[in-house]
Amino acid sequence: MDPFKPQFTVKNLSDSMPGLNENLMQNWFVRKVITIQDKSPGRGRKRLYSFHEALQVEFVHQMTSQGETTKVASPVALQCADFYCHELLNKQVYSPEEPYVGQDYVVLYQVAPKIRCRFIMKNDFNILDIGSIHYRIFDFHYCAWRLYETIMDVAGQLPWQK
Repeated sequence: MDPFKPQFTVKNLSDSMPGLNENLMQNWFVRKVITIQDKSPGRGRKRLYSFHEALQVEFVHQMTSQGETTKVASPVALQCADFYCHELLNKQVYSPEEPYVGQDYVVLYQVAPKIRCRFIMKNDFNILDIGSIHYRIFDFHYCAWRLYETIMDVAGQLPWQK
């Protein structure tokens, strides 16, 4: 699967993310909380979204549900989506289509003085290695894997649905 190929409708996205309605998602697109390929589909045609964009929506949704602001969640979500899709293209992360060959990652991010992200494998994660800087932790890898299965199912694109 090409994670950057637009193939999902806004309904596919909202149906695969419980607790997220289409209006809030459209609000995030208009306010540029979510970075999208800004290609107009043309008059009378539906805009399609890529898995990369769907990941950003899911990550922002999960982080804001946990009390993070969209101002913080947006850049962290973009970095996590970029990281995951790059690894997906290089076959370093799990997708339900293939056997597991990669590592599970978490992102540690700090908000002040500016937003910084640090990706760490779960196996290598040791709270003592972080140091005195206050980091927040987000398990984006699990969210991405779960979204992949759900959105592909909602869109009818799982291998056994074709």
